[in-house]
Amino acid sequence: MRIRDELVALSQVSSPRTLIKKLKGSWDIPLYSFRISHYRLILSIEDQNMVIFVIEIGDRRTVYRNY
Repeated sequence: MRIRDELVALSQVSSPRTLIKKLKGSWDIPLYSFRISHYRLILSIEDQNMVIFVIEIGDRRTVYRNY
């Protein structure tokens, strides 16, 4: 429930990139990390229609291993 509520709040912000951290790397599509307690969401944002694509949700110790 908390993760869903935080995503809804993020989607309603006019500039969501101020609340998330860009992941370093050379991807075609930039990936971001969004912190919710000890969980991290790996996501991508499409600006034109404010679409947030959640790629992975996991514990902060393990979620970054593939990115």
